[in-house]
Amino acid sequence: MKISVARARFVPVTLLATLSGLAVLHPVSAQTLLLRYTFEEAANGAAEAADSGATPAASGVFVGAARIGNTPGGHSKGAVDFTGAVSPDNLKYVHGGDTSKLDGLEAFTLTAWVNVQDVPSGNRRILAKQAPGTFAGFSWNVNDPADGARSASSFGLRLFVGGEKGFQHDLSGPRVTIDADKKWAFIAVSYDGRLEADNVLYYAGSVTDVVTNQVTTSINAGKTTDSEARFTVSHTDAAITGNTALQGWMDDVRVYSGVLNTAQLEAVRLENLPSAAPPKGVTIRNPKRSGNIVIFEFQSEAGRSHQIEYKASLSDTTWQTLGTLAGTGAILTATDNNAAPTTRFYRVATR
Repeated sequence: MKISVARARFVPVTLLATLSGLAVLHPVSAQTLLLRYTFEEAANGAAEAADSGATPAASGVFVGAARIGNTPGGHSKGAVDFTGAVSPDNLKYVHGGDTSKLDGLEAFTLTAWVNVQDVPSGNRRILAKQAPGTFAGFSWNVNDPADGARSASSFGLRLFVGGEKGFQHDLSGPRVTIDADKKWAFIAVSYDGRLEADNVLYYAGSVTDVVTNQVTTSINAGKTTDSEARFTVSHTDAAITGNTALQGWMDDVRVYSGVLNTAQLEAVRLENLPSAAPPKGVTIRNPKRSGNIVIFEFQSEAGRSHQIEYKASLSDTTWQTLGTLAGTGAILTATDNNAAPTTRFYRVATR
């Protein structure tokens, strides 16, 4: 889901001028939102999903799937629905084509909201960009839970990575249990191919529960291998004719480069939920410059997400996103290490 400015209560604050720099946020310096589908273009129908991630955009094409107006917290317009009568070719999914921005990832984080309407049997997919043969790329699958039989209220997750060291997954099983039985659950997984062990972390949350790390496992596959596979939601090009759709709904799916931590994932979760009170105003403090590096501080608000934005001129029509920090109630620091313009303006927008 995409939050409108009015609804999110964006609060622009002090603009900084005549400062070189701010391009990398601390502690979000290594993460870029590569792809995001909110599915809020409509409450129903199969219009393409806009990609609000990094350029070039990879719009999501609907195949057999449709939108539904039920969303996490009722806070957005639409989610994608993979239920209903199975189409003749057994396919229900959304794809973004072979977008090269998701190839050759050294580290990544995948997030999604899921609402399961029936037992997620078989090898159902959440998000994937994986080719047949050597299975180059990644695939995030539904799996068995830590204990007992699989059901909508008790199922597991598993990540598969086809990388420069081969195709691998966590052999011992992720041992995570998700409950999304006709209710929305937030799920996430991060992978760091620079490490050989303890480099895969699974997370879960809900409309009412904060994000927590469920388990840490290992996949020693290295950087993902480039492929011509499409990015798919609830499908995979590794089994292109298989009915791998989740029996349920999904919303706000994202792919980040780099590894997001628990606080950053909590900020992602909160973006999908309505807030009972408007955010507080933010004031930029202590701006400093050293060469191409600029830093500033601001008082964060617990339970909010703070999006740092910039542009080179006040006449520019669009603010560019530098990154997002999860509010903790403490003073946070934004750091920009790569800004060429001699003048740049900044603001902090709070949700």
